[in-house]
Amino acid sequence: MALTREQARQMVAACDEAGVKLAVSQQYRNFPHVKAAYDLLRSGTLGKPFLGELRMAHFAWFPLKGAKRSDYFVKFDKVMLLNGTVHHFDMLRFLLAAEPERLYTRAGQAPFRTAIGERGDTWGISTVDFPGCTFQVFNSTDCHGGEMQWDGWTHIECERGSIYLNPDADTPLKAYSADLKSWIFPDLPSRDEFRTVAWQTTVRQFTDWIAGGPEHPTSGRDNLGTLAMVFAAYDSAEQGAPLEVGSI
Repeated sequence: MALTREQARQMVAACDEAGVKLAVSQQYRNFPHVKAAYDLLRSGTLGKPFLGELRMAHFAWFPLKGAKRSDYFVKFDKVMLLNGTVHHFDMLRFLLAAEPERLYTRAGQAPFRTAIGERGDTWGISTVDFPGCTFQVFNSTDCHGGEMQWDGWTHIECERGSIYLNPDADTPLKAYSADLKSWIFPDLPSRDEFRTVAWQTTVRQFTDWIAGGPEHPTSGRDNLGTLAMVFAAYDSAEQGAPLEVGSI
């Protein structure tokens, strides 16, 4: 949405003053397996979540795979957390229906990127405390041999079961119920349709809002909460200490 906190706040304020609708494409919320996991968590079938992890690791050169030097990375000091992890932070806000209380982040850059003069973070590891639930978020674009895949593998441990999300698996979402002593497989669209469904739904929510419908789930104002996590993560990495997100 923006490169700084102040830019983001100014964007929201300007749109409010002009009566313009502002939304941010946080399409992860509309992936079918993510929405199904949200519904499962809200149903109470597995009890309250208390622990989870989200992992995304692949190898990526920008702008083109195999490029000797990346113009994209050279231009910005903030890369991985602001462009990749931002979607994962937003997805967790959605799944847990809560705002984080604190986080601790380590972030850096692979030595081979530093050697060719690139700037900005290309990996980050964050421990995020939500009310009653702690999440570990691992993001890297320095994983040699990994395919380009941004969506992330996620698992959530709950009081009476666990949820597993893997958009590249034949079964993108499955859950185990300790009460039922069996697996739960929600009915989902074809995996090949996932990204199309997510993008189309995100755009439709915006056009519906313009036409007088409900506010977009990831309006500019809502996205300030996600950006608060990202910029708190950069501050935490720089200071080498955990930070209270609400105070940022």
